[in-house]
Amino acid sequence: MSFYPKLLLACLLATLPHTLLGQSALWNAHQSDTVRWRQWNEETLQAAKKAELPLFFFVGHYGNSLARSMLHETFQNETIASTLNDTAIPVLVDTNESPELAAFLGQLAFQHFSANELPTCLWTDVNLAPLNGGGYFPPTDDWGGQGFLSVARNVSEQWQANREDYLAPAQGRLKKSLATQPLSSSQLGALPNAFPIETFAAKEAPSLSAVKLYNTARHARTLSQSAAQSQLEALHGFVERVSRGAGFDSVDGGFFIGSNDTGWRLPLFQKSTSDQAYLLLALSELQEQDPKPEYRFLMELTADFVRQKLLKENGLALQYLDSFASGETPDMVEGSYYLIAGQQVETLSSEAAAAWGLSTSGNLDEDTDILGIYQGFNVPFAHSPETLSDQLASERDELRELRSQKKFPLSDPSGYTATNALLVRALLRAAQATRENAFGETAQKLFENLLQANGQLSDKVLYNSDHRRVQATSHDYSQLLSACLDLHEHTGDPQFLDTATKILKTLQADSRFQSETLGRDIGIEGLRTAIYQDAALESPLALQLENLKRLEKLSPEILRAALSGLPRTWVEHPASLQSLVQFASQQAAER
Repeated sequence: MSFYPKLLLACLLATLPHTLLGQSALWNAHQSDTVRWRQWNEETLQAAKKAELPLFFFVGHYGNSLARSMLHETFQNETIASTLNDTAIPVLVDTNESPELAAFLGQLAFQHFSANELPTCLWTDVNLAPLNGGGYFPPTDDWGGQGFLSVARNVSEQWQANREDYLAPAQGRLKKSLATQPLSSSQLGALPNAFPIETFAAKEAPSLSAVKLYNTARHARTLSQSAAQSQLEALHGFVERVSRGAGFDSVDGGFFIGSNDTGWRLPLFQKSTSDQAYLLLALSELQEQDPKPEYRFLMELTADFVRQKLLKENGLALQYLDSFASGETPDMVEGSYYLIAGQQVETLSSEAAAAWGLSTSGNLDEDTDILGIYQGFNVPFAHSPETLSDQLASERDELRELRSQKKFPLSDPSGYTATNALLVRALLRAAQATRENAFGETAQKLFENLLQANGQLSDKVLYNSDHRRVQATSHDYSQLLSACLDLHEHTGDPQFLDTATKILKTLQADSRFQSETLGRDIGIEGLRTAIYQDAALESPLALQLENLKRLEKLSPEILRAALSGLPRTWVEHPASLQSLVQFASQQAAER
């Protein structure tokens, strides 16, 4: 094995949090599988070598609807499970708990097999050379398209019959993915905003693309006045279409993760916590540049949703709410918790029914009702901005009363550090955009709970999850540090800079990020996570570079401490980081 694959394996094995089987929401969901799932660790690697079998990686998270579809359609199919167990070493990767590994595997699947959304399915050899893969696969060919069973059998046949010829192109793919192209120092300023910039036209795929919406709104500040106005108008049209359709829950607040149709009439009823945060950030950005009453209404309802539905007893936000209530199965009516049956409409006042366009026969036409299961059901739509305001609070309470009679939706119970830190940032930005103190108070309380869950950093360890003691990922460090800087700017309180210093010291003491060779030649964080259609968080590299630039302005002393122990796994382009270090250090010395 050459030097680079050895270094790659060392990087990916070293940065993984050590979790136990069955303790995360994703692992619990897969306990009924007949697939013999393993965690990615040294033991799994040695098992693959001993059995002389390829590795199969399945990358997803509990809130990803396509990943959950594969759980029920594919991995609980005995024929498929038996084939996978016999022909590969199956590895289950939770993106929330192993984002470094998930990002690298996603990069391979995107570059070589055109997979640009979760879940990721990838077969590799023991050096992680990609053999075959993609995104979502139907279980069998007769479902439409090439099925998972066919791909698994094809990989096995070629592995057994022509292994040497099969491995040669795979090794070439890995070598291509490991190649790095250093950026010039003049390109550094673009890194924090290095996401696709597109307008949100009517033909846009029915996904919120929350990270992209936020970065597109930020990008408008860099444009000429006329171009910025055009961009802002396009964004307003998109937000209006989402919030007046099925993309926003105008009863309880909160955005759904997407829609089944471009008209935003049939929602994907799951609510991602990270989506709520990025939509708050995007709306805050839009409100500052182009104030509108509906932006404020949406922010207020979303913040109320966070406080009332997402915060757990320990004060941290869970990851997402599902469309099904406890005890329901996926073959029941999707989104039953959020739907109103026809006969229930008769119990509402005429004012409430009219405000949300509800009728006893349902409010979806035949062309929109593509699944044929919504006849007689209603999806509450915000037909005007006023529907989102508190002017209709009493009528909204009638709809909430109907929901209170149902079981609460399923959820991912974990409170992850990165997602909660992101939510702190979003609430602070909403406070800035609206001058509403309640947003800032919620953010500060959430941050206090987050530090409490991390033991106030007293044991010099930062944790990934409040669900169990799992060491933090690069996402956790970058998001929490950014939240500290936001709190310092919002309050002017120096204690938040002190906390930022503690986080940097904790980071420097984390042995997983201290190896001189770890990621120096290979950027395992090289993937811009925004290439995923449902990416949960920004690239840690982009955010951390932004943090360092902010620290250079706030405190050169803290910056010098940060540069002395910067994790190598954040280094996508060594030359660009070196230029940044030299520039920042020079500026600090001159001051």
